[in-house]
Amino acid sequence: MKRLLPLLLSVSCLVSARGAIKSPDGRIAVEFQLTDTGAPTYSVTRDGKPVLERSKLGLVRDDDDFSTGLKLAGE
Repeated sequence: MKRLLPLLLSVSCLVSARGAIKSPDGRIAVEFQLTDTGAPTYSVTRDGKPVLERSKLGLVRDDDDFSTGLKLAGE
């Protein structure tokens, strides 16, 4: 999971409010989406079957909260 989080954070910058990327062989898909409140979520499937159900994605620091109220650049 520690290796997956940086990938998901990077991917979140590349997709629209809802989007997905697939592995080169197409068997693994990661879907990213922002909820109505701007909370980022992701899910992972392999061969169309859930591996990780929709999970929250975000970062909370002492000085800021990046877990809700997010918007994608250019929207």
